[in-house]
Amino acid sequence: MFLKILNFLFLSLFPISEVMAETKPQRFVSLYLLNKLSAKKHRIEVPLGAAYIIQDMRIVPRSCEKLYDDLYKINSHVAHVEIFMEQDCGEDKDHPGYHQPILLYKGDLSNNTRIPSAPVEHPVYDLILVHCD
Repeated sequence: MFLKILNFLFLSLFPISEVMAETKPQRFVSLYLLNKLSAKKHRIEVPLGAAYIIQDMRIVPRSCEKLYDDLYKINSHVAHVEIFMEQDCGEDKDHPGYHQPILLYKGDLSNNTRIPSAPVEHPVYDLILVHCD
């Protein structure tokens, strides 16, 4: 009897919809970041909508979807990303050390070579989409 009352009180204080909303998994985009100067690559995982900053580059994945190619029987991933470069605007009296973000790339990245996507034009880094979670 005591457990039923305790269960009733718990469910009335914390509705199931709120508990389920808190445990909703966050989606990630997994990318390889290739340094052209050192020829080293490392894998990064960025949550959708969040920014990953490396040196002067900010990577923001907006959406990601999984596609299935019936002809070749392979899974593909396509991510819509925005990439900004932080440009130093010099020492302004009103905004010392002010950085102006410049949109470097806005488009789709794919891990399938059969899906056309424009390359990211950055002098130091190449981005390669691995997959979406």
